Amino acid sequence: KSPGQSFLPRSVITSIKRLSDRNCFSRFLTPL
Repeated sequence: KSPGQSFLPRSVITSIKRLSDRNCFSRFLTPL
């Protein structure tokens, strides 16, 4: 259980991932 997912709902993480697909932050969210 990663610390990033302990307090973030999967729906929020999914939304961030969808936005990160077209941003340079995607490389930071890859481990999530």
